[in-house]
Amino acid sequence: MIADRRLYLTADRKTLVEEGDPSAAFLFVKKGDYYDEDEAKRLGWPPAAAAPTTELIDMDEVLKKLEEEPEAKALHEPPETKAERGPRLVKRRKDG
Repeated sequence: MIADRRLYLTADRKTLVEEGDPSAAFLFVKKGDYYDEDEAKRLGWPPAAAAPTTELIDMDEVLKKLEEEPEAKALHEPPETKAERGPRLVKRRKDG
């Protein structure tokens, strides 16, 4: 099987955990490498699946948020004068 993420062995080498887990001690497989699926199952991979979420989403609220006008953070007019633009970023070399 091909790994879709890094998997690590714990210090006792009896359990597989994901990258970032505080108990991770030894690299078992890196992303994109092959690993033995039976060995991974013996080491407890994949972990028990999380309970499916039963939260319902109100699509009317989602659509209202999408229809609202975006924030005007990046929408501004260019400066009217050179003084408002600020200093030049590129300095010219003086001749002579």
